[in-house]
Amino acid sequence: MLGSTTECTRSLWRRCEPYADASPAGERYRGHVSEVHLRPSRLSRGAVAAGLLLVGLIVVSGGVVSSAGAAQPAIASYRLEARYDVRVHLDWDTRVVKVRTMLDVLNTSGGPVDKLELNSAAVKLGSMRDLRVRVNGSPVRPRVIGQTIKVPLGESLAAAASVKVELAFRARLRTRSGGRSYYFARLAGVAQLYRFIPWLSRAIRFGTQEHGEPFLTPNSPWVRVSVSADRPLVWATSGRQVARAGRRRATFLATDVRDFVIAASPGYRTVRGRSRDGDTRILAFTQRSDGRRLVELARKELARYERLTGVPYPHATYSIAKSGGGLPMEAPGLTWIPAARSAAEQPFLVSHETAHQWWYAIVGNDQSTDAFADEALADYFARRAHLSIRASRCPRDRLDRDIRGYSSACYFEVIYIQGARFLEGLRRDFGGRAFRRAIRAYTAGNQGGIGSNVRLLEAFRAEMGDGVLKRFHARFPSLY
Repeated sequence: MLGSTTECTRSLWRRCEPYADASPAGERYRGHVSEVHLRPSRLSRGAVAAGLLLVGLIVVSGGVVSSAGAAQPAIASYRLEARYDVRVHLDWDTRVVKVRTMLDVLNTSGGPVDKLELNSAAVKLGSMRDLRVRVNGSPVRPRVIGQTIKVPLGESLAAAASVKVELAFRARLRTRSGGRSYYFARLAGVAQLYRFIPWLSRAIRFGTQEHGEPFLTPNSPWVRVSVSADRPLVWATSGRQVARAGRRRATFLATDVRDFVIAASPGYRTVRGRSRDGDTRILAFTQRSDGRRLVELARKELARYERLTGVPYPHATYSIAKSGGGLPMEAPGLTWIPAARSAAEQPFLVSHETAHQWWYAIVGNDQSTDAFADEALADYFARRAHLSIRASRCPRDRLDRDIRGYSSACYFEVIYIQGARFLEGLRRDFGGRAFRRAIRAYTAGNQGGIGSNVRLLEAFRAEMGDGVLKRFHARFPSLY
């Protein structure tokens, strides 16, 4: 993770310090941490002193007590680093998926940690059962809240120390695509497994609304996934295949990814190609004969976004798989395009999802609180190339809300459409050169880490000057 943040302290007062690379003193900018935006407290010095005295006598819930007896804020698990070794077995007829995940977790946070928070969509969508967890070989009892699995470590894990954690569970793929069900489902002859690996994150509500992606995932330097099934399947994944045993078992390896996603089908046909620079192998997985067109579209878009950002695509493979239902989805090294979408839609869809290889995959973000930072960028550049930056069908709204703060009818119209128009206004009024420099600076400066709305906006401000602040305040009032 590039840059640094300080966590909000919650005791007798509320205070939240901004990012270390925040704007100069005197600006109205306020940093954001987690899902809450907090204004600096206005308590008197005496009240603060009294609060400090009492804090020395109490332990903040969820915190870690230092050797001096002072309570320290709990450290979010996305500030740690993990390597994942995963085994997945799929029974096609019963749709039962068995997953065993072994994590080698390194405490890169700089402070002590007493628990891990892991997120998995399989908890909510797959009716996860038979969950078993071990820490350094000893069984522990996790707490499951929504999509979050809270794993107690038993004793505090010091900075730069490591721990081995093993989780095993069973879940069942759904058979419908409504809402987010298509993340974890078998649809029209395709098994779709999205965000199924318990991944370091923070406690995030999965939510009942059908829009937005409630995820935050840090990069992992190494992920190995061994897959097997009760029948021969063709596997499209976020990694490159490194081993195969017959037609029912294979092993894939991915490096520097913030998730690992799978689409598998007995009916997939595979078309192969190369990127224009020859550095990337492109794979198209379809149940029909349109794979060649997808390869050509991917070649064009990979080259375009490398040119726009100045940051090379980082993986040896890029796969596009036709999914059985739901919406188009991005994952590191892999894009799902629903088979039901028309050929006329493919150029825009491939462009939008390939943009996410940079904004979400190379530069991460909290997709619950900072959807603008990836969705608006992806929609803007895809629309400039293939559609129009049209007017929104919903009233003008803020662009800094949590995904749950928008209605299902207007989430897309605000974050995607109004977000794209906001970006186009910056380019038009402050100049294309400054706009391109800001995009390049944001992408390169947050590569491999967690970006955000404010980091993107500050990149624009650095290139365009303080004249942008009036616009930022109007559309991002929690930040400016």
